[in-house]
Amino acid sequence: MNDPTGQALTALSCACLFSLVVSWGDTGKTLQAVSAILTNNGSHACQTIQVPTILNALQRSVQAVLVGKIQIQDWFGNGIKRAALMNKWVLKEVTIDEDERCLLQTDGSFLYLLCKDGLYKVGSGYSGTVRGHVYNSTSRIRNRKEKRSWLGFAQGCLLYRDMSNNHSTSAIKINPETLEHEGTITMPGLQADGQNIVFTDGEYINQIAACKDDGFVVRIYATSNDPALQQELQLKLARKCLHACGISLFDLEKDLHIISTGFDEEAALLGAGREFALMKTASGK
Repeated sequence: MNDPTGQALTALSCACLFSLVVSWGDTGKTLQAVSAILTNNGSHACQTIQVPTILNALQRSVQAVLVGKIQIQDWFGNGIKRAALMNKWVLKEVTIDEDERCLLQTDGSFLYLLCKDGLYKVGSGYSGTVRGHVYNSTSRIRNRKEKRSWLGFAQGCLLYRDMSNNHSTSAIKINPETLEHEGTITMPGLQADGQNIVFTDGEYINQIAACKDDGFVVRIYATSNDPALQQELQLKLARKCLHACGISLFDLEKDLHIISTGFDEEAALLGAGREFALMKTASGK
C-alpha cells in the first residue's frame, strides 16, 4: 500500500504488534515480531512507526545486558554525530579564519579548541566556568592545514595524534590543567585494515571498524600507556538498503533515492549506464 492511508494503517498495525508482544512478556515473541518487521520485503520502508515507550525501556535493558553496564554511553543509541548545534556564541579572545577547520573536545566543564594558532582551554558556561573566557593556551600543538589531526578526551587526559603520519601509532597525552605533555600512549586499532573510526567518550577509547560479511566490530579500550582491550562487540546489519545517488529528471529535489528491488536476494554486483542499471544477485540472477 503506497497511499498515505495505507501507510498509516500499516504503521499503526506495526505499533500495535510491538505493544502486544511487549505486554505479553515473552522475549522470544518480541524478537520474532521485531525480526518480522525488519526483514520484510521493503513495503514498510520510509514509514514512521510509533515505538511504544515500554519497548524503549526494554531496548535499554537489552543493551545494558549486552554491554554489561547499567549506564550506557550516548553513542550506543545516537551514533557518532558529525555535527550537532546546541548553542552558538562568539569567541572573541581567539582569532579563527572563516575557512579554518578546528578540532573541539570537552570534559563537561571546559571546551578545548585546537586551531592553527594553538590549543585553547575555554569556559563553556557550565560547572561554574565563564562562557567564552580563555583559561589557558599553548602554541606547542597546532592544527595545520597540511596535517590531519585528531583530538580526544578520556580518563581526565587530552589525547592528540597527527593522522597524516601513517607510520606513527602513538598519541600525545596532554594535561588539561596545564596543557603540557605528559608522555605518549599507543593508539589501539590503527594497524587494522579497512575503514575504521576511533573516538573517545570521556571514559574509554572506542573503535568501530568494518569487517567482512557486512558486519562491524566495536572495540572498547581502557586509557593507559598501552591500552588494553576491555570489550569487543560483533555487530551485523539488520537490514541492507540500496540507494541511488544523483538528481533525476522526475525528482529534482532529492539527490538520494531508495531502490526497492522487490526481492530478498542479496546484491553482489551493480553497474549503471546512461539510462539503465544492471544488478547481479548472489545466486547469479
